[in-house]
Amino acid sequence: MLSLVTNNDKYEFLNLNSHSIDNFDDFYDLIHIDGDHSYDGKLKDLNLLKNSCKVAIVDDYYHIPSVKKASDLWINENKNLIENYFIIDSFRGSLIIEFKK
Repeated sequence: MLSLVTNNDKYEFLNLNSHSIDNFDDFYDLIHIDGDHSYDGKLKDLNLLKNSCKVAIVDDYYHIPSVKKASDLWINENKNLIENYFIIDSFRGSLIIEFKK
């Protein structure tokens, strides 16, 4: 599941199942990923982010090993797209990815 937020003098919240889409029709300020925690599912979600948003939040980075493994691989393979990334050190952990402009 992906939750999307855009702000162009308005807010729009969308709740989508990432298994039912291949790409986004728009560019978003923020995409929040929380849903499929399988390794392949997380890679699919992360690949949907390419050229789709300014910032992404990935839930459960510390809590679920497959999420961390897929996220680490994806970051390593897509460094050319990423401006910065960091982890909020909470119980479950949230990975924040800032994309290059």
